[in-house]
Amino acid sequence: MLEERELVAVFVALAVCGFFLMNRGKLAEVPHSRLLIVSIGLLTASLVCSVIEVFVWEDTANLIQHTLAPASAVVLAIWSWLTFVRREGSST
Repeated sequence: MLEERELVAVFVALAVCGFFLMNRGKLAEVPHSRLLIVSIGLLTASLVCSVIEVFVWEDTANLIQHTLAPASAVVLAIWSWLTFVRREGSST
């Protein structure tokens, strides 16, 4: 059964992706922006899979969803480390 919160989450994630696309010039100024974009893309794909699993490929979409979400978190953690922690360590 499709839950409203899952659908809302997909729309919000797609809106964030659209915002990133519209501001890709400014986003390129962010250090390691490709990792940030990959993280958001993985999270969006995970959320889309949560909606898809209601209609088709339940087990496969569920597996993909639960693989992409932590992958997104790992990529975001790497981006955060490269952007903030590593930068602070290199300035001393």
